[in-house]
Amino acid sequence: MRTFTIETSRVALPINEGKVNFVPDASKFEDHSHLLEQVGIGINKKMPLLLIGETGTGKTSLVRYLANKTNNGFRRVNHNGATTVDDIVGKILINKEGTFWVDGVLIESMRKGYWYLADEINVAPAEINFVYHSLLDDDGYIVLPEKDGEIVRPHQNFRFFGAMNPSTDYAGTKELNKALLSRFLVVRTDFANPDIEVKILVDRVGIEKEVADKMVKFAVDIRLNHAKGKTSFVISTRDLIMWAQLYKVYDRFL
Repeated sequence: MRTFTIETSRVALPINEGKVNFVPDASKFEDHSHLLEQVGIGINKKMPLLLIGETGTGKTSLVRYLANKTNNGFRRVNHNGATTVDDIVGKILINKEGTFWVDGVLIESMRKGYWYLADEINVAPAEINFVYHSLLDDDGYIVLPEKDGEIVRPHQNFRFFGAMNPSTDYAGTKELNKALLSRFLVVRTDFANPDIEVKILVDRVGIEKEVADKMVKFAVDIRLNHAKGKTSFVISTRDLIMWAQLYKVYDRFL
């Protein structure tokens, strides 16, 4: 079996052979704080993983990167006030021939062995988190009472990831249910160190290092003020990338 070995670690992840749907496009991820190693260990141990960190710190990018490297399908649900249990579990529809069942994203992922990311999981309504709670219990299955009582158990390649921003600074978020939280291996994501962020801007966007240095220094100053309670916002790595892209267009700071 072919494997993908995470650099600077001894963690090797099995690579799926053959054609798999929903494999993400190739992308780059600049590792820091041993994030890939921590997540890789959780994947190998088949542990549910919860990534917690500020917006723009690479939570989704990390999972998408590893899914590409290991040829795994990747499905993501971005929870909001309109997300329902039907969206993730499934529902009964009707056509001229009668009624039929359609799997939701979670059930499809469980059946086919995709990696499933419950993004903004601390925004999800309680009824959705109860579904996750059932899946992540020791028994690890979901019952479909609306269908025919079918019990769905996950494919051996299925992996469950949650991602969330800290609940203190983001409107509409809440503390995750402690019983659900206890089911996860928690990985804290933070901003990469300045040298890595500069490298990201130079390599990915193509701006001069001197310009990238100034942008990153400004972002670090804002983050320090945020930590001291002097400002209510931060500049994320994602924000820096967009700023750098605009700089390339206008050739000046905006």
